[in-house]
Formats: sequence, structure tokens, C-alpha cells
Amino acid sequence: KNLNIRRLKEGLEDYNKEHNTSYHIDEFIVQGSVAMGTTVSSDENDYDIDIAVIMKKSSLPEGTLSAKRIISDSLKKKCLGMKNEPDATGNSITIEYEDGYHLDFALYGKVGDEYYHCGSSEWDKRNPRSISKWFNNQNQNSQGKLKKIVKYIKFFCKQDSLWVMPG
Repeated sequence: KNLNIRRLKEGLEDYNKEHNTSYHIDEFIVQGSVAMGTTVSSDENDYDIDIAVIMKKSSLPEGTLSAKRIISDSLKKKCLGMKNEPDATGNSITIEYEDGYHLDFALYGKVGDEYYHCGSSEWDKRNPRSISKWFNNQNQNSQGKLKKIVKYIKFFCKQDSLWVMPG
């Protein structure tokens, strides 16, 4: 995680020099199973880390694809030898290692105290901390049982790679 955050920062510096721009990342927020402590091991090495990339929305292009290309182009400069090049066409920019591990960088534009997720085609108002905050509160209210249940379910779902299960 930290290596790829550093790669993104350094790649963005190179991007800014090359394009005579001054894009700046304000913050990184770990999301998903890592933030909630529900990561489970997998025989297929199908691990992912979800990271929110927070930038001032006013500094980003209005179009979501153009905004995400800044991140994907920055990652391309430093993430060499990956399974695929970072792609900006989905809801996040993914870098994938040959052995199955991957990181998803979700771009958010910040306006004051509000966050907007840079989705496939539009900016959606969404707080990158809300799901983890809700989950961790519910887990605390259940004396830690919710986290255990989620991990058991995830482990069960990974028992057969042919099973098609919801996220």
C-alpha cells in the first residue's frame, strides 16, 4: 500500500512537470476490507486494497474520465512491470500485480467538507469514510461479532472459485 501511494505521489510530480500542471493530492484514505479489518486469506491471491485519493475538486477537470486519467497516467510512470496498465475507465484506477494482488485507487474531489466520488460517468456525492465508520460502529455495538461474521462469510465464499457470490 505505502509503496504504491509513494509511486502515485512521485508519478504525479512527473506528470505535473511534463504537463506544466500543479495537481496535488490532499489525503489518502484506506477503505474497504483493510479499513474494516475484514481481509481474509485466499488461495488464489485475490487480495485488494482500496485507497481513496482526495484532491480539490476545483483543481480537477469536470469530466470524470479526464480526472481519472491524471491518476492513471501518474501511476503508469512509476508502476512498471504490472499485469495491466492502470485503467481509468471504471469506478477506480486499478493496478494489478502478476500474482493476483491489486490496488484500487478511487478518486474523490473535495469541496469544503463534502466529497464527490469520480465514478464511471459522473461525480457522485459520497463520503469515503462513511461505510468504514458505519461498519466499525456496528462492530463495536456487537462487541466485535460483526467483524467475525463478515470474515467467516468471506472465507466461506472463497472456498470455491467457481461460485458466483455478491460482493
